[in-house]
Amino acid sequence: MSDDPLKVLAEKGQMVQEHLTQLLTIGTNADFQEVVRWQVECGGKRIRPALTLLFAKAVGKKSEQDPSILAAAAGIELIHNFSLIFDDIIDQGNIRRGKKTTRAEFGDEMAILAGIQHRESIYHAARATGSKYYPRVSQIFSESISQMAEGERLDILFEQKKRSYDYFVTHQYNQVTEEEYLNMVWGKTGSLIRASCLLGTVVGDGTEEQIQAAGEYGTTLGYAFQIMDDYLDLFADERLGKTIGKDILERKLGNLVLIKALQNLDEQKQRALLDTIRGDLSDSERVTKAMNLINEGDGARLAKESANIYATKARKALEASFPDSQTRQTLGSLADYVVSRLF
Repeated sequence: MSDDPLKVLAEKGQMVQEHLTQLLTIGTNADFQEVVRWQVECGGKRIRPALTLLFAKAVGKKSEQDPSILAAAAGIELIHNFSLIFDDIIDQGNIRRGKKTTRAEFGDEMAILAGIQHRESIYHAARATGSKYYPRVSQIFSESISQMAEGERLDILFEQKKRSYDYFVTHQYNQVTEEEYLNMVWGKTGSLIRASCLLGTVVGDGTEEQIQAAGEYGTTLGYAFQIMDDYLDLFADERLGKTIGKDILERKLGNLVLIKALQNLDEQKQRALLDTIRGDLSDSERVTKAMNLINEGDGARLAKESANIYATKARKALEASFPDSQTRQTLGSLADYVVSRLF
């Protein structure tokens, strides 16, 4: 197996593919199976189940081929794909990973039903971990789903788009603090990465100290990952398939680069940046003006500093509670990669 953390993640992640299909087809009408399987068959990096398998191996007590470990890893990937189906319905997304989304291929009604079937399959995965682990695994699954929903709610309310329904008008944020941003990231990204790490340690029979350390690693890795996503959503080269200024075009305030820049600008320029995001300028004018102010506020450097702080915390959590091994080194290298990636 390669020492490259990305290759290790890919190799580990593919170990659950067969289990995903099996779990999704339990009790599913034959005519509906293609719809239910569509999202998982679109591929993906499988980062979350890979983390579950890696933490089980880091504990060193059981084979990663153990049925309880594979069931937990498959369950966490089902939760991720469950969230993507509903994200695409909310955002009216048509393309994901180069393929039509479930809603685009089969319609919103069938996509909603496929999402519900994913939820049932997550229960099947929890039960498949066995009676010893089921109570804790099912609790981790349920909590992460609730936390993701809250993170998604906040992310929507942070947007500066014009929506007319009463709930959004009443609860929309006009500004976002760093603490509010971290609460959103914890729900939308960090909670599921944390759950992935916790699960591997729980079903791998780790100690309570190791379970806590795995949770700390997952939480801080999730923060670092999302902060770098924020950076890339503004600055990534178009050759990498990104649109420069993407979050500006989508009128999002939930981006740490933007938040850090606003903290660093005087009041007049803060207003100018917020007005630019909310205003009726053309796309090119909005991006150019906003990016100039973000650069003036040094948002990119400050956000990257925060990402590096969280990555360092992730590595320290590993080193404090897990024995030195190739697996621990891979997990440490992954934290380094997260803050240096270009895509």
